[in-house]
Amino acid sequence: MEEFPPIPQSAGRPGLAHSQSRSGYPAEGYTNSWATVPSAQQRVPPTTALPHHSHILPGRRSVQSFFLHEKLSAQFRERNASLLRGTNLDESISSDLPSRVGQYHSFYYVQNSHKSRVFNNINTAVLKSTNLRDGLPYALRKVDAPFRNNEYALQMVEMWKQLQHSGIVSLREVFRSSHFDPTKSVTSLFFAYDFHPLAETLESRYFGSSFIQEDVLWSLITQLAAAIQCVHHHRLACGAIISPSKVLVTEKNRIRLNCVGIEDILQLDPGRPIHQAQYHDLIYLGRLIVNLACNNPDGMTNFAKSMEHITNHYSSSVKDLIITLSNKHNNMYPTIDDICSLISTHFIEQCDRLYAYNDMLQAELAKEAENGRLFRLLAKMGYINERPSYDNSPSWSETGDRYVLKLYRDYVFHQVNEDTTPVLDFAHVVESLNKLDVGSNERLLLMSRNEKTMLLVTYNDIKRLMNEAYDELLETPAQPVQSHPQAAQPAVGYLSGGVYIPPS
Repeated sequence: MEEFPPIPQSAGRPGLAHSQSRSGYPAEGYTNSWATVPSAQQRVPPTTALPHHSHILPGRRSVQSFFLHEKLSAQFRERNASLLRGTNLDESISSDLPSRVGQYHSFYYVQNSHKSRVFNNINTAVLKSTNLRDGLPYALRKVDAPFRNNEYALQMVEMWKQLQHSGIVSLREVFRSSHFDPTKSVTSLFFAYDFHPLAETLESRYFGSSFIQEDVLWSLITQLAAAIQCVHHHRLACGAIISPSKVLVTEKNRIRLNCVGIEDILQLDPGRPIHQAQYHDLIYLGRLIVNLACNNPDGMTNFAKSMEHITNHYSSSVKDLIITLSNKHNNMYPTIDDICSLISTHFIEQCDRLYAYNDMLQAELAKEAENGRLFRLLAKMGYINERPSYDNSPSWSETGDRYVLKLYRDYVFHQVNEDTTPVLDFAHVVESLNKLDVGSNERLLLMSRNEKTMLLVTYNDIKRLMNEAYDELLETPAQPVQSHPQAAQPAVGYLSGGVYIPPS
């Protein structure tokens, strides 16, 4: 088992520290029963080291346990970067896009999709945009195809807009516009869908890499079956979107049906009975499973060889499912409900994994909720400490009860070691702020920087003084600003190449 080096220890020097704890606990520890140290099997090396200088004492949480896991945090940062992106890096492409179409603006092509993609022999392109009404991002699929503006098409639009499912990229709006044509003579049809940042297709995620493990394959199958079942229960059919190039992977092994409703709204196959269209969905599903299991988009080309590969590498349940999806039984077409009953055991397994994943996300969310409380405390302290002037008193933040808050700020952030090096201990900061937030009756000794003033207070006292000072800032009416025409203009310095240039 891999062993990680211990965290270097720091001993605070009482004479030089600006304050000292006088509680019955260790100088920088507390003994909550829930604050247990992870076992060696659970411990993982931090991807980004946080500055701290103390061993983890018994009953004390590790520093990393206070913050969102680095992997999850990196995912959120990447998603936010994609959401905030508003222009394409290729100016020659983005310069041809209109600034606004209806309620949408800030267009850019998603994943170089300005090169037209073919959807049922129809040229399409995908753009990310922002809606003026709600400020949310949407994926606009531009379709260059004639639109039959009849009652059936409008009915299909409403039916697909009402369909909401976690395994489907929801359709929000359908409209026409000629703004993307320089001559304004060609009208295109636009389908507005929910935007999922960093999404990619099944084809780009899984094909060309190693073979999919069976538990991952069953996860994909159950998600697809649940989405198809929802569509069929709404008297609709998916059609050709059950394919590797139309199913989106929005997170790790998390998939959604994309491009829903386009075939129905464009009436590409009018007059086909709904039960026949739904059975064809099951055939599409069977083909997709074969392609995924064989890691080949053309897995159906040699069906016998593909089935031999599936028999050798997967359980008999996968093979039986494919056979059921591909054949009629007693001259009866199977339904999606029959398929879901057949694989119900795998639904239960996936449900268990989802509960475990939800528990993990809840635990990570709890960390951020705690950090949000601490941020509010720091914001209040920032408003009060070192305030240059308030209520015509230049030393307002340095006198009275506010002086206690300054000493507490030094206790939290400005302690030093015996060799006068700063103590950079995240755990100490979080622990102290947590005790302040709950108003603990634990006592601590605050000391001035010249070591001539010492105050014995509780966290509850400091919390009360901070709230009183903050309320004073809120309640005092604003004073008229007095002009000083005789005051000299301040000298201005600037940064050049990361180097500060003082004023001349």
